[in-house]
This record gives sequence, structure tokens and C-alpha cells, in this order.
Amino acid sequence: MHDDHPADTQTLLEQQGEINRLRKAVGNAQALAIRWGILRTYGNAATELRCALNGAAPGNTTAAVLAEVYVERHQQDDKWGEQNHRHASAEDTDTARELAEAFKVINDRPEERTWHTIVLQEAYEAGAETDPARIRAELVQVAASAVAQIEAIDRATGGVAGGE
Repeated sequence: MHDDHPADTQTLLEQQGEINRLRKAVGNAQALAIRWGILRTYGNAATELRCALNGAAPGNTTAAVLAEVYVERHQQDDKWGEQNHRHASAEDTDTARELAEAFKVINDRPEERTWHTIVLQEAYEAGAETDPARIRAELVQVAASAVAQIEAIDRATGGVAGGE
């Protein structure tokens, strides 16, 4: 007597499909790791390559800018090693708070506001904090403002300004 076991066949087919999906995911992860390795090794030229590989327009996307930031951070570590400087003292935060307020006054006037004054206000706001979580949150704003400025430069120059 021949028993067909359709449920077992279906289970095997599902498992094979899952194995194929996982193989594809591993392949994609390996390709991405290679791309990021290239970025770390070759810097700005690799950013252009990554953009081309992903179909993004080089030099004018947030992803491209963040890839350049990623490369720069690794170059900093390669040059100076891990950095662990002191955080600001109470006196430092008072000065930073005054400067943040001064830049806020400037930035409240559209005719005086520039990308630099925006980034500096954010940086001084970070320097005015003492709580690590608040410092971190402000530094994310600094980074986001800097990325926005880079994107504006790239838009204004047709994406040819590039990094060093």
C-alpha cells in the first residue's frame, strides 16, 4: 500500500523555501558587508560607488551623506584611536548656555539665520546640558542639522562638492 503523505511534502517544500530565503538573505548581508568594507577603506569614492550600486543619486541623499560620516568616523578612530575626553563642567555649561541663547536670537531672525548659526545653536545647546541623555539627544540634533546643511550644499552644487 502506497501512502502519499501530502502534509509531509508540503512541510518539506515550506522548509526548502525558508532555506532558500535565508540563503538569499545571507548573500545580501555578505554583499552589504563588502560594500561597507569598501566604504571604510576607500572613503568618498566608495560613497559614490555605494550610491550607484543602490540606485541613489550620488552626493545628494541622506544615505550618501551618512555613509560619508560613517567613513569619517572610522578614519578618526584609525588616526587617533578611541577618544574619551572629559565632559563639560558647570562653568562650561554656563558659557554654552549663553552662547546657545545668543544663537537662538540670531536664528529667530530669518534674515540673519544661516546654516552655520543653526548648527552652532544646536552644538551650544548640547554643551549647555549636564544630563548624558539630554546631551546625547542634543548631539543627534547637531548631527541632523549638519547633515541637512551638507545636503543643501550638495543640492546647490549639483552634488559635486563632495567630502575630502
